[in-house]
Amino acid sequence: MIRVQGTRLSAALAGSGTELIYTAAPELRAAASPVPVLPVVLQAGQLRPAPGERWPEFKNRVAERLGPLIERLNYEVGTAQEITPSYAGNALATALTVDELAVVTEHPDIVVQFADLDPLLPVVMMDDAATDIGLPAFTGATSLTGAGVKVAVLDSGIDAAHPALVVSTQVETCGEPVVIPGTHGTHCAGILASRDSALRGVAPHVELIDVKVLRANGTGRHTAVTRGVDEALDLGADVLSMSLGFNHLPVSISGGHGWTCPDGTCPLCLAVDNAVAEGAMVVVAAGNEHERCQQARMGGAGLAYDTELGCPGQAARALTVGAHHKKSYAPAWFSSSGPTAYWNPKPELCAPGVDIMSTIPLPRDGEGVPQLNAQRVLQFGVMSGTSMATPIVAGACALLIEQARKAGEADDPDAIRQRLLGQHVVPVGGPVNVLGAGRLRMA
Repeated sequence: MIRVQGTRLSAALAGSGTELIYTAAPELRAAASPVPVLPVVLQAGQLRPAPGERWPEFKNRVAERLGPLIERLNYEVGTAQEITPSYAGNALATALTVDELAVVTEHPDIVVQFADLDPLLPVVMMDDAATDIGLPAFTGATSLTGAGVKVAVLDSGIDAAHPALVVSTQVETCGEPVVIPGTHGTHCAGILASRDSALRGVAPHVELIDVKVLRANGTGRHTAVTRGVDEALDLGADVLSMSLGFNHLPVSISGGHGWTCPDGTCPLCLAVDNAVAEGAMVVVAAGNEHERCQQARMGGAGLAYDTELGCPGQAARALTVGAHHKKSYAPAWFSSSGPTAYWNPKPELCAPGVDIMSTIPLPRDGEGVPQLNAQRVLQFGVMSGTSMATPIVAGACALLIEQARKAGEADDPDAIRQRLLGQHVVPVGGPVNVLGAGRLRMA
């Protein structure tokens, strides 16, 4: 992601009512050839929910601010491309020709970000992990299963035909149908909510929501992710599990996304922070960049990035999760360390993330029909990554929300965060920017 910095659009939106306060220049009306075009994002300020302002009201308030910007964009550059809003991220996604882009970037009140051109996200995708976190003792004593709690998995899609999974709702923002499931998304969903008798998820009876923000092969744009946050909030999700991220490594390094977010206010981080403000617990993977960053440092490129963490994992209000080995609890070699680019300590905690067994998509025939009677060896697979640790923690949050509701106690994100970190984390003696407060331990 490249930012072309001008005066922040939030300054332009700070005037009375919903009018943008800059004056349209005649040269902004210049016509241009419709092709080729570049995907871009206009982040329309940094609006935050007011105290007590619920998601529908906040969404409408953002829409009132984005509406005039859409009209002005159409008037000034006459783009024929679709303009798609992201409400939680305060942003608009569209596409501009080179000429239109040159005109817009010269305007002092507009900040333009290049949307990612379908990067291949690093696939950072239950066996004895449940024992590691003390799950059997906790659920045995409490009978908690996550019932009544809505959890949205924002990922590459869940195989709703899998016999171990019960998916209540499926939506997509990536342009690929939900009937094409991703291995990564299905694996994460199983860790959280598998109902298999042998490979049971952390919270098997949550209301599982599939928000497919990436294609099945793991590629996607950050605009699809931020719109996925909108969808999850529209569906009333209590918890968002996000095992994905855009890293800050330069594109000159293999696998680098070139993402920039020096202050935690990029559209991804802002969307997560606003989702938490609206009452949703957002659990995000720290990223799998530690080994690659170590190699970059040894190669003299250590100053080419500002954090090992990906976005939205470095969002201030995200519950960011690192990974450790089972049994030994040693940090996973790949798990990204903090601090954030703005020097906040991260991650908050860690959980098992190495060699985790969970659900994978069922085999399909040539017409895409799933083989419902496939052998178990074809229904489950092993993966490693902070992505695996993330749904473990998301499932734990769902259990604590269910517990709080049954006891008539506060179930808001701050209360659950405090309970999780205060009562269900065991220090392991590592640096706070590697393992956070410690490892997850339910009982």
